[in-house]
Amino acid sequence: MANQEEPLHTHTAQQLKNDAIKKILMRVPATSLLRYQLVCKNWWAIMQEPQFKKDHFKLNNATNGPLRLLVVKGRLRTTIFCENSIPVDVESQRRKIWMPRVLGNDGHFAGSCNGLLCTEAKGEITVFNPITREVVYLPKPTYITGYGSNENENEKMYTDFFFHSATNEYKVMLFHQEHPSMLCSVNMYTLGANSSWRQVEKISDIPSNSGVNVEDTIYWPYFSEAIISFDLREEKVNFLRPPIEYAKLVGVTKWHGELCGVSFEREDGNGIQYGRIKIWTRDAGGVWNMRYEVDLQANGSVWLLAPFSIIMNRVFFVISKSTLICCDMSRNGGNIGMKYGYLDSTCQIKNCFAYVESLLPVPK
Repeated sequence: MANQEEPLHTHTAQQLKNDAIKKILMRVPATSLLRYQLVCKNWWAIMQEPQFKKDHFKLNNATNGPLRLLVVKGRLRTTIFCENSIPVDVESQRRKIWMPRVLGNDGHFAGSCNGLLCTEAKGEITVFNPITREVVYLPKPTYITGYGSNENENEKMYTDFFFHSATNEYKVMLFHQEHPSMLCSVNMYTLGANSSWRQVEKISDIPSNSGVNVEDTIYWPYFSEAIISFDLREEKVNFLRPPIEYAKLVGVTKWHGELCGVSFEREDGNGIQYGRIKIWTRDAGGVWNMRYEVDLQANGSVWLLAPFSIIMNRVFFVISKSTLICCDMSRNGGNIGMKYGYLDSTCQIKNCFAYVESLLPVPK
């Protein structure tokens, strides 16, 4: 009888041991898990389970919150750095993100979803996980003739990357305009087997800055004139009025799950430029309400890129080639300016994006 019960007892003990190991590994950063999976076959097998990867990402996202990706464009190449989202000593925490291909100075970082990144260079689009180094190269659309070359200097293209939570699919959005006199085509590629590019809409011009996903509807600033909305389920483009008419709409983001419009006004006085940022939220009835504002000033030129997102009541703005401003929207703290001394005169910060490290696979 004892001999018959022993295998069951052994199995139960092993299962309890594996459950304990999973709970411990679940709290380890994704970068460290790559080393831990070499400890033994059992640990390696645990970390290969699809459910473990999903649970690890979910817990890491909820517990630690996103990092920030800083996109820096130089004379010869575009580089992406990863940093903590809470402003501390940026020099000690900064590290380069691994990329499968070098981005030239005309390269474009399209965005981050669930730890996966997307880049584009001359019409060649890549989706990859910089932690696991899994890579998918998307087929180049046949209608791109000479983007980034002398073949067609008028050709413009903009790429964005999103996750459709209703279908658990990653989608790449491509805006392509062959000539300013022609309409801009809105194209979509869904990652996975048997995928291809398809045109879903046409609009008059490409967006003016990065988009944001609010409950599976994507919003882009459309210069200072409007906001483009694109429902991922219906695949239909609509246009919204901007928050205010007399200030420049520079970007969109979200705060507590609501769509935000970011406006910027600039004025001069005594040789100093002043800038005023306002963040507006849009209620269910379509009414914009001003929720937060901050005044900036600089001895030189004040220029602004859209915030990458608002995390834990902090919003980040780029106000010069090498300066990032963090504003505490809870009003419990002041504004923090981070000067990036390692950037030389040929480099400039182009934008910031939220990023959560993960082991999630790239759909193929």
